[in-house]
Amino acid sequence: MTNLFMKFLVIGVHIYPFVFNWISFAITDIVVKGSIGVFTLPIGILYSYTNYREVVYVKQGVPIYWFATWESVPATSAIFVVITVLAAGVFYVFEVCQRSIKRKPS
Repeated sequence: MTNLFMKFLVIGVHIYPFVFNWISFAITDIVVKGSIGVFTLPIGILYSYTNYREVVYVKQGVPIYWFATWESVPATSAIFVVITVLAAGVFYVFEVCQRSIKRKPS
């Protein structure tokens, strides 16, 4: 595969869900429940462990992200905890925004 095609795939994987979620939001009356944000906890734990394994054992200390070097495990773990809590908070904020915009049920 060409480098240009790989860039297209990487960008598309992130943009397509964003675009189609906004289209779905615009044409339906469905409201996302904020409580599904609790599912970010196991995802965050699994992702941070995977990142740790990749950086420490596979890439032998070369960080994937500039903010997650794993030189200090407690500090990098705290960064991932903050990211996970913010991700969960996004669902609650999104629910509040949707309920204020969408039609109220009869």
